[in-house]
Amino acid sequence: MARDIYQIKSLKSLVEQGEVNSNIRDFVFNKINRGFIVCWFHNRVLFGKIQNNTFVFYYDQNPDFDKYLIKLRAFNEDEELYFWKGNDKWHYRYRKDGKGNETWEFIEAAQVMFGANSKDLGNGFCEIKEGRGISYIVPKEFLNDKSLSKNTRLFLITRNYICKDDRGNEIGQVGFVDNRFVKIELKGEYA
Repeated sequence: MARDIYQIKSLKSLVEQGEVNSNIRDFVFNKINRGFIVCWFHNRVLFGKIQNNTFVFYYDQNPDFDKYLIKLRAFNEDEELYFWKGNDKWHYRYRKDGKGNETWEFIEAAQVMFGANSKDLGNGFCEIKEGRGISYIVPKEFLNDKSLSKNTRLFLITRNYICKDDRGNEIGQVGFVDNRFVKIELKGEYA
């Protein structure tokens, strides 16, 4: 299946990266004030919302970012802040489309997420389950006030940035150099 490569001349990305030496929560709120968050811990994955300088998770799932956190992605359709731990230090990459001084080519991919059944849990969240035992809780906005059915699934939409390797070699290899979460959405007629 062929993918479209978008060549939008006006698309520019602001990219920042480095080490994080301050509180991760404050760092996120300095960059992103609305959107969603996915946190990978040693024992679970948590989905939540970013609203008014607050992380909103389902009831008592408020995580301790100082314990067991492996990586984190805070995102909306325009930007993403990605944290990961390496050599006992936190690192980050922030990407905001529509800003900056570089033009990028990219493709968008829709990756199906596990989960064939959904249940409204109240408080703005739904539980997604798969028959093989996979279960996670997501913000209700991902489902657009609908339920999963036999022919629908949640999809993670990612933007994958393309760049030519111009380090002086003759090959001119082109490949993906970065990716970011754009949104999670319900799509129908999954086969």
